[in-house]
Amino acid sequence: MDDTHIAGQLRDLLNRPDESVNLAASALLVASVWQRGLDVRAPMQELAALAGGLRGDASTLATAEEQAGALASYLGGTCGFRGNAGDYYNPSNSFLNHVLRRRTGLPITLSIIYIEVGRRLGFDVRGVGFPGHFIVGVRSDVATVYADPFNGGRLLMRTDLAEQLRLTYGRVVPLLPAMLESVSARDIIVRMLRNLKQAYMRRDEPRSALAAVELLSALGPDDLGELRDRGVLLYHLHRWDEARVALADYQRLRPNAADAAYLRRLLETAEHVHRSRN
Repeated sequence: MDDTHIAGQLRDLLNRPDESVNLAASALLVASVWQRGLDVRAPMQELAALAGGLRGDASTLATAEEQAGALASYLGGTCGFRGNAGDYYNPSNSFLNHVLRRRTGLPITLSIIYIEVGRRLGFDVRGVGFPGHFIVGVRSDVATVYADPFNGGRLLMRTDLAEQLRLTYGRVVPLLPAMLESVSARDIIVRMLRNLKQAYMRRDEPRSALAAVELLSALGPDDLGELRDRGVLLYHLHRWDEARVALADYQRLRPNAADAAYLRRLLETAEHVHRSRN
């Protein structure tokens, strides 16, 4: 399966109503771009097995706090899922199959496991794009309880959330309701792809970073930030004609970008190479 076909499949999955999106299947489809021939059956079976390990107690858990506590105790405690603080920017932290096997990863990938296990048990678990640190919210009719999968599923009080904001911004910032809104499956996958793009850029692997950009562009063709990054990555891969088109399009659409001078130099080089070849 080539990347174009994968991009089409991912777009089709995420264009469904949010409640019907298979988040795990979407995340594994992303992973298959960098892991050719990935057999998704094993990780899907692992998610089912994880849910099975808690299913016997699930019917007795009536409140959001009980459900969040059970997920935290089981996934973070018994199963040992934790954040990979020591190797945070390793791309494998964004691959759901690796995280299920190694039981360590990024906040958003660990959150997918909490969401998928919780939903298999009938819990209403949502991803929350809290500033600087992805978490989950377990909802009931009367309350939402927040948990931090990166830190073993620790339940988060308002004081914990306020402290996380202070650490993120370096100063006291008011905790606003919008910061705790749940995000869609599409938002989660886009954020995962951006994490992968940044991880591969940090490792100076432009070909792998470009694969993330191509998926992001397929999901959001009007995103000018991805157009810019596509042009820069194509330039570094010496794909001069494609880089020339992307950079010229970005310059036309964002003539006053903060890095316009830098991008103009790249475009001039790409055009020079193009002219020398013709």
